Amino acid sequence: MARYSSLKQAKGAAAGAGNSRKAIRSGTSPTSLTLPRQKPHRMMYDWLLFDADNTIWDFDAAEAHALERTLLERDLEWSQEVLSTYRLINRAAWDDFEKGRLPKEQLRDIRFKRLLEHYRHDHPAEELSLSYRNYLAASHHLLEGALDVLQRVQGRYRLGLITNGLKEVQRPRLQNTGIAPFFDFIAISDEIGVAKPDAAFFAHAQACMGHPGKDRVLVIGDNPNADIRGALDFGYDACWLRLPGTANHPKLGATYQIRRISELPDVLK
Repeated sequence: MARYSSLKQAKGAAAGAGNSRKAIRSGTSPTSLTLPRQKPHRMMYDWLLFDADNTIWDFDAAEAHALERTLLERDLEWSQEVLSTYRLINRAAWDDFEKGRLPKEQLRDIRFKRLLEHYRHDHPAEELSLSYRNYLAASHHLLEGALDVLQRVQGRYRLGLITNGLKEVQRPRLQNTGIAPFFDFIAISDEIGVAKPDAAFFAHAQACMGHPGKDRVLVIGDNPNADIRGALDFGYDACWLRLPGTANHPKLGATYQIRRISELPDVLK
């Protein structure tokens, strides 16, 4: 038994030495063979695909402004508590839409029906919805640093805008904020009939780009499910813009994580 143990130890030592020699020949250390492969920080992408709301546009500011104007012009209650309630209702409606549980035909008005029901107001939801969308479409709020980032990456990469949104809101905002010329293509869920994170949305983007290698595409967005999980599941890399106040998702598996859009150029170095 002692002789068998000695032989086993000797074989193990020989195997270890062999691995070390292989590592030395390949220019790596034995320890580095067990580490996960790290993506090099260099210009490895051809395409950058940006989400719109709360990635390029400051949607929170635009939303608050549009809702306040909509309610006050009808003498309806307005406060930060009303805004918080609306945001909960709106997020739930968009989650249902993104998961295929809510038809897009209902998405426009159902948020205001639920808000009016919550506060027991008797008012046409369709009228509020239209007014809100008009105010939102006229907004020009950009996230701080977003325009500078677009200017810095333009020419180095090809750019796409991929957004879950309503066409009558997103198209005017593109013109109002002057960012449409930065993008080689623009994909809006309301126009193509499918929303992120559905693979069909990313397949549409892939076709718009001319079917590049998926490892040549980086998606940048704030939504951990629609943007990041959707991109990763499709085979793209993803940079999660985790805005202040956003809960962490340690198992998300984002390729990169930043806290401000202005940090993106550092990721791409």
